[in-house]
Amino acid sequence: MQATTHTTSSLALGLLPIAIAPDLLAVEYLHFYIGGLTIGSLFPDIDEPNSRIGRYVSKDFPALPRTINFIFGHRGITHRFIFALFFFLMFLFFKTDLENIHYGLFISGVAFSFGILFHQIGDMLSGSKYFKGGIRYYFFPFGSKDKYFTPFPKAIRCAVGDTKEKIYNILFVLIVVIELKQILSISIPF
Repeated sequence: MQATTHTTSSLALGLLPIAIAPDLLAVEYLHFYIGGLTIGSLFPDIDEPNSRIGRYVSKDFPALPRTINFIFGHRGITHRFIFALFFFLMFLFFKTDLENIHYGLFISGVAFSFGILFHQIGDMLSGSKYFKGGIRYYFFPFGSKDKYFTPFPKAIRCAVGDTKEKIYNILFVLIVVIELKQILSISIPF
């Protein structure tokens, strides 16, 4: 999945609970939440030097994406459920400290961990005639070591950058617009 589709799908999934129950998050913290979701939605691909975040990080830390890729490979440790869970639990553990600095920092951290999870879900939607899709060892160390995990049937999976992914991206953008309309109580005639 491309960076734009990872971002739009993560925003669509992440904003859904707030669109349904706007009292979950005060509007003045919405930009912290959206920022965390966006960065988290790109973060797992730090293990790929040619990804958007891999190229960005390489400006200041040129060896980091290549080192992560060399040690773990693409869709390695950064694409495991335990990786998203680690960040979520870390932000919960430091909740009081983060809130003492700024409540928005805690919101960004939690959203960051959700963005990582939603990125992983997006990658489970990827597949092609050569690659069946899913993430290998996703539930490691709890699941089967040799199976790729994806909850999506083959018919709806898409190859990176194909027409199906572009259609998904457009749908995700429309969903985000509708969710933001609901959250912000904006009157948009459509």
